[in-house]
Amino acid sequence: MRRCFCFLMGILAAAALAWSGSSDPVSAVEGALAGYAEIQTSPDMAVNAPVMVREVLTRAERAGFEASNRAAVVILCFRAGEIVFDEERFSAEEILSGSAFKGKVIPALEIASQEDADALIAFVQTSGLEDAYVMSEQPELVGAVRAACPNLVGIWDARETVILDEISVRDTLNRNLAKIALTGPGQLTAGQILRLQKLLVQVWQEAGDDLERNTAATAGVNGILSNDDEALYRVLDSFSSNAMLRGPIVVSHRGLSNLEDENGELYNENTVRAARAAYDRGGADAVEIDIHLTTDGRAVVMHDDTIARTTNGSGNVETMTSEQLKLYQVNSRSSTGDPIPLLDDFFQEFQGDDLIFYVEIKSTKEGIITTLKDAIEEYGMSGRVAVISFHTEMLEKFRRACPEISVGVLNSSLNVMGSDYTSALRSIKSQTGALNATFHPSYEQLDGQLISQISARGIEICTWTYRSQNDLLADYTLGYGSYTTDYPDWLAETAYRIEALQTAFTCREGGTLTFPVTVYTRDGGTYTANANVTVLSGALRLEGGADGYSVADFGEATVLFYVREQITDYYVYSSPVQIRVEQEAAGGGCGGCQGAAGLLGAAALGMAVLLRRR
Repeated sequence: MRRCFCFLMGILAAAALAWSGSSDPVSAVEGALAGYAEIQTSPDMAVNAPVMVREVLTRAERAGFEASNRAAVVILCFRAGEIVFDEERFSAEEILSGSAFKGKVIPALEIASQEDADALIAFVQTSGLEDAYVMSEQPELVGAVRAACPNLVGIWDARETVILDEISVRDTLNRNLAKIALTGPGQLTAGQILRLQKLLVQVWQEAGDDLERNTAATAGVNGILSNDDEALYRVLDSFSSNAMLRGPIVVSHRGLSNLEDENGELYNENTVRAARAAYDRGGADAVEIDIHLTTDGRAVVMHDDTIARTTNGSGNVETMTSEQLKLYQVNSRSSTGDPIPLLDDFFQEFQGDDLIFYVEIKSTKEGIITTLKDAIEEYGMSGRVAVISFHTEMLEKFRRACPEISVGVLNSSLNVMGSDYTSALRSIKSQTGALNATFHPSYEQLDGQLISQISARGIEICTWTYRSQNDLLADYTLGYGSYTTDYPDWLAETAYRIEALQTAFTCREGGTLTFPVTVYTRDGGTYTANANVTVLSGALRLEGGADGYSVADFGEATVLFYVREQITDYYVYSSPVQIRVEQEAAGGGCGGCQGAAGLLGAAALGMAVLLRRR
């Protein structure tokens, strides 16, 4: 019989289904299990390091956990109101209030039946449990618990599921109020993982050995479930503290970039031309656009309520028809005017690309929901859209219309004093929990420690809007899931992926060897660099650095290549690669041969860390 698994990190907050925009502190939750664990994070860990998760399902695992633990999240088997170790049952409140659990780790409670779901709902309501996950192989059970207990975060255990594509994963998660998919090794590629993260859901991966742990870490997963938390800690601790294991998503605000068009003029905001430049030349992963509703039921892309600031006309957008808007042009940043675009214009222009749209609903008219849904369906954009808004009531209506699409809550006044992360978690959860939403604050509100506490609970923090290059570069390694900026071109030439140029090498005794890689930048450029090497396993022993390695022992090894990104000063890693270094005959030089067997070995392990384009 398959062991009962439950996964991941616990989550937040108080109750509060709808949030009106008030920044008043959320009331404390009462009950024996109310409160939040203070997760210990290492300042030496890599940027966006995955959350460490372990399972405690047997008496032996319980004893090991109570003796020593590195994980932030502990998976427990919850059956009919009790925690089960092997076949022995214990009071859930007794276990979770014990000194090894309460205030130290986040429980992830795995359920397997409707009886378990009903019992968990009752337990949460009587105990005040607020810092926990609910997990199941049956996503509808997660949805049932989440609907009744929005303070929990949902995890779909997809390890036994045949995954057809990443969009079906996103759909299953959102339809069942879950935010995290727990997968097995190899179920999703690095590109699919990144695509899901762009669509505002998270991926966790189980890893059974060091190769799988390194593969998961360099694929950019949000969390790793390991049967050996000490081994997982050693793997994560082996990366440089400024290693970027999961590159953040760069969002072009209103489609803007600091680029000039063919006439030497800046692009106008919220126009199709601006979005095209941000994507093609600025390296943006996503474009944020704002929509209002015209009197004839069309979604028009415009930031302000009126057209006065950005066009050669005047008037309130939502008192005009789409035909009236055609009389004016957007000209706020250049003398070259652009048509005031409809949402349809953006979707039609980018139908054949992989650009993601973060559509902000500005309107409070209910008709905007139907108009947005119709446009998404007409242009087949479901897998390319997330919806954000300050108006949570509009997000609620959109979720009812399109339950498979992710939503995010915008916030400009978190109102958290000092280091009171408990109040912050409760406030954020009160805004996002019932909506299964991500949290989108202005970037001045959070610090690195608070971001770590929030991220450990499965809530992605997507921050806005950077107009200072110094601020953006200073915050780039804080651990945000995405950065929205008017100037995505500041990051256009940053490295996001590396690939080995060769995997078979020869070197004479006493000589030096370099390991060339292709470095890919966000704007589509490439360059060649010599990589540093970390040997994970094998007979090969190297000494030195990127400028030249000497070979202490020849042979094969599984390695990680990594290079320093010059603009933001972080390291980009490959996923594990199998290489071979043979001794050259006396008199020969040091070099490499691009052998088919070596390249096939590298391909089998997967050479790409982060894929930004299809």
